[in-house]
Amino acid sequence: MRSQLKRMGDNTVHTPSFSKISKIWLLLILLPLILLVATCDQAPTTLDEEPYLEDAETVDFYLEITTFEFDILSWDFFFTATSDSPEDSLELTAEFSVAGESIAILNLNDLGLEDDIQINDGSFEKNWRLPDSLSSLIDSLWILDVWATSGGVTLSKSGSLQPERPVAPIISSISHLDTLNLPVGEEFTLDTLRIEVIHPTEGRDSIRDVSFISLKPDSNYANSGNPILLHDDGGAIGYSGDKVAGDGIYSLILPLASGDQTGTYYWTFNARTWLGVEAEAVEDSLVVLQASGLAKPYMGQISRSGVFQ
Repeated sequence: MRSQLKRMGDNTVHTPSFSKISKIWLLLILLPLILLVATCDQAPTTLDEEPYLEDAETVDFYLEITTFEFDILSWDFFFTATSDSPEDSLELTAEFSVAGESIAILNLNDLGLEDDIQINDGSFEKNWRLPDSLSSLIDSLWILDVWATSGGVTLSKSGSLQPERPVAPIISSISHLDTLNLPVGEEFTLDTLRIEVIHPTEGRDSIRDVSFISLKPDSNYANSGNPILLHDDGGAIGYSGDKVAGDGIYSLILPLASGDQTGTYYWTFNARTWLGVEAEAVEDSLVVLQASGLAKPYMGQISRSGVFQ
């Protein structure tokens, strides 16, 4: 037993010391870390005196039309062009045209002046109002061309827009007596004027008001020439004479007093939507004759409403 142990002990392999191995492995571990730190030292920091420009973007010369709209309420065209250039000089010009015919040429600015909103933001805003003389072109195909010139180079962009002409209300019927006689004394001769108005696409809620003007026999306008309103209120106003609220029939009681003029009153009726679009005017008339001795007494509220005055 002792001889075997001795033999086994004699065959035992002796290994190097632990400290020598540790030094070798430590060197292998630290060497990549040293190289990594050396590489990272070349990266920029917030303490660098010079900005890091390796991936900085250069400014290109460009032009875009970002907005092109038409406002039916104001009859204004509105558009926005965005542009930038590495050159100091940058000028933008726009042109409106219809069917190849130039309508208006406009200069744009990015100085916060006129229609431009903010200075030097690269956005050039512009409004242009369609003149009344060109109202017949409202539903045409409008072409917007914009040019940007900088450093002797010119870029161009185009856009198109066809505004929709709003639909007008229609006065479909007018109801009243054709002839009235002046009353006697303090009484009134009464009639009720009723007008039916429809809107082909938007319905009754789109009607803002219905009115008429009255030209008296002496060639002066009643109510100082101001429109006289009719009402679709179901009789909420005593002098409206309306029967059913919201049915599209607008009414007004016509009280004729003994002192009113005789002759022919010429009436012009109109209706408009909340967008301000007016119906095609309709003309009518009323003949007032001398008193016949017949009158219809009226005990309710009387408002002359300027119809005969």
